[in-house]
Amino acid sequence: MRFRTPDKKSPWMSQKEQLRLVMLCVALVLVVLAMQRASEPESWGWLIPSEQPENLEQDSDQVVITLTGETVPEGSDPANSQVQLTTELPPLLTGDERAAIEDDYLGLKKNEEPLFQHAVQRLAETNRGVLQLNADRSGAYQVWMAETDAWRGKLIEFEGTAKRIIAREDQSNEGVDRLYDLWVVTPGSGSMPLHVVTAGLPSECPTGDGLNTPLNLIGTLFKREGYAAEGGLRTTLLIAAAPPTLVGAASTVRPPKRLVPLMGAMAIVLSLFILYSLWNTFRAITKSAVHPSLQSSDDPDPDFSLIEAEDLDQENTAQIDLQNMESQEVESNSVEFPNEDNSEQQLGQ
Repeated sequence: MRFRTPDKKSPWMSQKEQLRLVMLCVALVLVVLAMQRASEPESWGWLIPSEQPENLEQDSDQVVITLTGETVPEGSDPANSQVQLTTELPPLLTGDERAAIEDDYLGLKKNEEPLFQHAVQRLAETNRGVLQLNADRSGAYQVWMAETDAWRGKLIEFEGTAKRIIAREDQSNEGVDRLYDLWVVTPGSGSMPLHVVTAGLPSECPTGDGLNTPLNLIGTLFKREGYAAEGGLRTTLLIAAAPPTLVGAASTVRPPKRLVPLMGAMAIVLSLFILYSLWNTFRAITKSAVHPSLQSSDDPDPDFSLIEAEDLDQENTAQIDLQNMESQEVESNSVEFPNEDNSEQQLGQ
């Protein structure tokens, strides 16, 4: 007895299962990307709030000003110990000094070097609170580049990201211990860095190339200078600045609060989709395929002895039928012929 074999093998995975497997791989890739993004400390703000309460957060137009002074001894006469606090800052550059500065030159000229060093030294010695009171925050990179003469010598305050911080090897500057060259980009400058020179850095501020350090800078626009770049000569702004301050974690830009529920909902939907895909894939793999021509595993094994007996009976029956057919053929072929003597007698009569 022969069992019928199918002409074609059933595929290992159907088209529906292949599509489900592709969707599962895409979901796993999204999970890996989300894990990489979640590993960055900048993305923890919406999950782990800062130590400062929310009601103490300052608006973007508010400035914290810290002024230093001497304490009044106890027992002294308050009327005699009053000290007038001066917050006015004299101009860093006079009119003649501003007129002597020329833009669009590579570096500083000889007559500009002492003016620039004097401005850096004054900014380093002035209280930062006084600088913040006199600083102008309304300008931007495009305005400073277009109206350099109008902004020259004015005190400006802005935030930027330092991409490179290098300490100058030549320490021959009078009154300044060390100068640092900072290449800073702002939201308005894009890929065009500003050249900032300062006389100090915070102790935790890194130095070198390939940086991404956010800083708060206060200084004065000195001139528009040229510098050598990979694409040739370019023009940027040279700024004499006071020692900058690092923009702390409290000032890190956080996602809007209305995005937090949306991010949570997206995470829940993605988790449900992954669980559903895994469940369907597991069910498809563990489910045994049912073929109508094969018996299930629960049925008892077939008794082949009965099949052999039936085959023997069929063979015996076929032999008997064959013998009967041969005997019938012999009988049909046998014909009775008349006796010759009888035929002759009949003819003689």
